[in-house]
Amino acid sequence: VVDPVNRIPGGPELADVTAYLNEDIRRPLGPITIQALAFSELEFDVDISNLSPNHAETRDAIRNAITDYFYGRRPKLFDDDANPRNTISAAQITRVAIDAGAEVATVDLKNAGGTSITSYALEPYEVCALRALTWV
Repeated sequence: VVDPVNRIPGGPELADVTAYLNEDIRRPLGPITIQALAFSELEFDVDISNLSPNHAETRDAIRNAITDYFYGRRPKLFDDDANPRNTISAAQITRVAIDAGAEVATVDLKNAGGTSITSYALEPYEVCALRALTWV
């Protein structure tokens, strides 16, 4: 699992993008100022119960796969996006766990407040990360 360190740009990067977007050659509509904004990162918790087989290798593979799944989600920026990845769901995470070696797994997806949810659609300004994975 590769942790995308600094995946949300800070002040200097945003200033560079804002300056680039506001150069006269890129402003065909006239003197409109465009501002580049940073994403907000949402964290989610995942509880997995009834795991089979339940051994260290399977748990490690599932943890890595779920972490990659979260880092692979992105907001939907265009209505005609051919491969939208803006939805996080318990069903998709169950599929990820099975693909990583689980034969049986019950997934409970929770928002940062600890409330169980079936799915969440990222807003255009949001990215997500796995905060905690708990084996129940």
